[in-house]
Amino acid sequence: FSVDKVNAVIVRRPMLARVFGLYRAEVAVVGLGNDKNETPQICLLVKRQELDRILGECAPDFVCSVKPERSHKMGLAASVSFYLVLFAAVGAALVQVHPVLLPLCVAVGVALGVMSRNGKKLAADENVFSYSHGIFSLTHASFRYDAVQTVQLRTNPFFKRFGIGRIRLSILGSSAVSVHTTGWFSYDKYEELVRRLGY
Repeated sequence: FSVDKVNAVIVRRPMLARVFGLYRAEVAVVGLGNDKNETPQICLLVKRQELDRILGECAPDFVCSVKPERSHKMGLAASVSFYLVLFAAVGAALVQVHPVLLPLCVAVGVALGVMSRNGKKLAADENVFSYSHGIFSLTHASFRYDAVQTVQLRTNPFFKRFGIGRIRLSILGSSAVSVHTTGWFSYDKYEELVRRLGY
């Protein structure tokens, strides 16, 4: 496929790859893919220097010049609440095995919530929109604006009071539309994206 057919670049760092400082890059290309959800890869696990060289040759238009911004501080409440409830339920089920498992599970839930929020970042310049997410395995996705099919802002009554929501993007990739959802960011980020998309 030609470079101008690429709609997005996704850089993944699985947990074990992070230990060895390795990265893997995938691309979203319209019409390229199959019913097994296979994704075109432009490199397997490589060091950062090699990744930068490959992206510079194969996807030079997908580098954002703006420093990523971490998810809104209230996003911490959303992440911690989710993992806290999940692990508290697990701890409550295991408390009969040993009483220390409940507070241990609660502590793990809080830690994962903090790590989840810290992994959610967003950046946008005049050419590229990018976001990151993940706890142990990290994913960083970059999109060209002309590849975005739809953009939505999703929130709830609690977070609406703080003027934050989650941005939901859909792009054409492989043989279908893929959907990407960011962490919690201010409405300004959504409005900025909409302005750059020309909606």
